[in-house]
Amino acid sequence: MRTKQANETGFDSTVSPAVRDTGSVGDTASDSERIRRPDTPTLESLISDPGLVDRVAPDAIAPLLVESAARCTSLAAIQVALAVRLQADGNQRTAALQGPARLLTADEAASKLGTSRHWIYRHAGDLPFTVRLSPRAIRFDEAGLGRYVARNRN
Repeated sequence: MRTKQANETGFDSTVSPAVRDTGSVGDTASDSERIRRPDTPTLESLISDPGLVDRVAPDAIAPLLVESAARCTSLAAIQVALAVRLQADGNQRTAALQGPARLLTADEAASKLGTSRHWIYRHAGDLPFTVRLSPRAIRFDEAGLGRYVARNRN
Protein backbone atom coordinates (compact mmCIF):
# COMPACT_ATOMS: atom_id res chain seq x y z
CA MET A 1 0.00 0.00 0.00
CA ARG A 2 1.36 3.41 -0.99
CA THR A 3 0.91 6.51 1.10
CA LYS A 4 0.55 10.04 -0.18
CA GLN A 5 1.05 13.03 2.03
CA ALA A 6 -0.25 16.45 1.01
CA ASN A 7 2.54 18.92 0.80
CA GLU A 8 2.16 22.63 0.03
CA THR A 9 5.76 23.02 -1.20
CA GLY A 10 5.12 21.04 -4.40
CA PHE A 11 7.26 18.10 -3.37
CA ASP A 12 6.18 14.57 -4.17
CA SER A 13 5.47 12.67 -1.03
CA THR A 14 4.15 9.46 -2.61
CA VAL A 15 6.29 6.64 -1.30
CA SER A 16 5.75 2.92 -1.32
CA PRO A 17 5.96 1.09 2.01
CA ALA A 18 9.06 -0.76 0.80
CA VAL A 19 10.94 2.50 0.35
CA ARG A 20 9.44 4.28 3.35
CA ASP A 21 9.98 1.45 5.79
CA THR A 22 13.24 -0.07 4.63
CA GLY A 23 14.79 2.43 2.28
CA SER A 24 15.25 -0.36 -0.25
CA VAL A 25 13.52 -1.07 -3.51
CA GLY A 26 10.55 -3.39 -3.31
CA ASP A 27 8.33 -4.91 -5.98
CA THR A 28 5.37 -2.71 -5.02
CA ALA A 29 6.86 0.64 -6.06
CA SER A 30 7.05 2.13 -9.53
CA ASP A 31 10.39 3.38 -10.85
CA SER A 32 9.69 7.02 -10.01
CA GLU A 33 8.47 6.12 -6.53
CA ARG A 34 11.47 3.92 -5.85
CA ILE A 35 13.90 6.76 -6.36
CA ARG A 36 11.96 9.91 -5.45
CA ARG A 37 12.26 10.93 -1.85
CA PRO A 38 9.56 12.88 -0.02
CA ASP A 39 11.70 16.04 -0.10
CA THR A 40 12.49 15.78 -3.86
CA PRO A 41 10.62 18.21 -6.16
CA THR A 42 8.36 16.81 -8.86
CA LEU A 43 8.77 17.76 -12.50
CA GLU A 44 5.67 19.97 -12.21
CA SER A 45 7.16 21.86 -9.27
CA LEU A 46 10.47 22.25 -11.16
CA ILE A 47 8.61 23.66 -14.16
CA SER A 48 6.83 26.22 -12.00
CA ASP A 49 9.95 27.03 -9.93
CA PRO A 50 13.27 26.07 -11.61
CA GLY A 51 15.09 27.27 -8.49
CA LEU A 52 14.12 23.99 -6.83
CA VAL A 53 16.65 22.09 -8.99
CA ASP A 54 19.20 22.37 -6.20
CA ARG A 55 16.88 20.35 -3.96
CA VAL A 56 16.67 17.33 -6.30
CA ALA A 57 18.34 14.28 -4.81
CA PRO A 58 21.19 12.97 -7.00
CA ASP A 59 19.53 9.58 -7.41
CA ALA A 60 16.32 11.28 -8.60
CA ILE A 61 17.95 13.26 -11.43
CA ALA A 62 17.97 10.46 -14.02
CA PRO A 63 14.24 9.64 -13.66
CA LEU A 64 13.38 13.34 -13.86
CA LEU A 65 15.47 13.66 -17.02
CA VAL A 66 13.68 10.67 -18.55
CA GLU A 67 10.30 12.11 -17.62
CA SER A 68 11.19 15.55 -19.00
CA ALA A 69 12.50 14.01 -22.25
CA ALA A 70 9.27 12.06 -22.66
CA ARG A 71 7.26 15.24 -22.17
CA CYS A 72 9.48 17.10 -24.63
CA THR A 73 8.87 14.38 -27.21
CA SER A 74 5.13 14.59 -26.64
CA LEU A 75 5.21 18.37 -26.86
CA ALA A 76 7.26 18.23 -30.07
CA ALA A 77 4.70 15.88 -31.62
CA ILE A 78 1.93 18.26 -30.61
CA GLN A 79 3.86 21.22 -32.06
CA VAL A 80 4.28 19.41 -35.38
CA ALA A 81 0.60 18.47 -35.52
CA LEU A 82 -0.43 22.04 -34.73
CA ALA A 83 1.96 23.46 -37.35
CA VAL A 84 0.60 21.09 -39.99
CA ARG A 85 -2.95 22.05 -39.04
CA LEU A 86 -2.09 25.76 -39.15
CA GLN A 87 -0.46 25.36 -42.56
CA ALA A 88 -3.46 23.45 -43.93
CA ASP A 89 -5.92 25.99 -42.51
CA GLY A 90 -3.83 28.86 -43.88
CA ASN A 91 -3.78 27.28 -47.35
CA GLN A 92 -7.55 26.79 -47.26
CA ARG A 93 -8.13 30.38 -46.12
CA THR A 94 -5.78 31.74 -48.79
CA ALA A 95 -7.49 29.71 -51.49
CA ALA A 96 -10.91 30.85 -50.26
CA LEU A 97 -9.83 34.51 -50.32
CA GLN A 98 -8.46 34.22 -53.85
CA GLY A 99 -11.61 32.57 -55.12
CA PRO A 100 -11.64 30.01 -57.93
CA ALA A 101 -8.54 29.94 -60.10
CA ARG A 102 -8.92 31.34 -63.57
CA LEU A 103 -7.48 29.02 -66.17
CA LEU A 104 -6.17 30.45 -69.41
CA THR A 105 -6.04 28.81 -72.81
CA ALA A 106 -2.72 28.47 -74.62
CA ASP A 107 -3.56 31.51 -76.76
CA GLU A 108 -4.33 33.66 -73.69
CA ALA A 109 -1.17 32.51 -71.87
CA ALA A 110 0.96 33.11 -74.97
CA SER A 111 -0.47 36.61 -75.29
CA LYS A 112 0.37 37.44 -71.65
CA LEU A 113 3.91 36.07 -72.05
CA GLY A 114 4.49 37.59 -75.46
CA THR A 115 5.26 34.20 -77.02
CA SER A 116 3.63 31.96 -79.58
CA ARG A 117 1.03 29.32 -78.90
CA HIS A 118 3.50 26.73 -80.20
CA TRP A 119 6.14 27.85 -77.65
CA ILE A 120 3.60 27.55 -74.79
CA TYR A 121 2.68 23.98 -75.77
CA ARG A 122 6.32 23.00 -76.26
CA HIS A 123 7.33 24.31 -72.79
CA ALA A 124 4.15 23.42 -70.89
CA GLY A 125 5.90 20.61 -68.99
CA ASP A 126 8.50 23.07 -67.66
CA LEU A 127 6.16 25.92 -66.76
CA PRO A 128 5.10 25.87 -63.08
CA PHE A 129 1.64 27.30 -63.82
CA THR A 130 0.56 24.54 -66.23
CA VAL A 131 -2.61 22.68 -65.19
CA ARG A 132 -3.31 19.34 -66.84
CA LEU A 133 -7.02 18.72 -67.13
CA SER A 134 -6.49 15.41 -68.92
CA PRO A 135 -3.60 13.78 -70.79
CA ARG A 136 -4.40 15.87 -73.86
CA ALA A 137 -5.94 19.01 -72.37
CA ILE A 138 -3.93 21.70 -70.58
CA ARG A 139 -4.68 25.15 -69.27
CA PHE A 140 -2.55 27.75 -67.53
CA ASP A 141 -3.25 29.19 -64.08
CA GLU A 142 -3.52 32.97 -64.39
CA ALA A 143 -2.27 33.74 -60.85
CA GLY A 144 0.65 31.32 -61.29
CA LEU A 145 1.53 32.91 -64.61
CA GLY A 146 1.54 36.33 -62.93
CA ARG A 147 3.92 35.09 -60.22
CA TYR A 148 6.13 33.49 -62.88
CA VAL A 149 6.37 36.75 -64.83
CA ALA A 150 7.12 38.77 -61.68
CA ARG A 151 9.82 36.33 -60.58
CA ASN A 152 11.51 36.11 -63.99
CA ARG A 153 11.66 39.81 -64.85
CA ASN A 154 15.23 41.00 -65.25
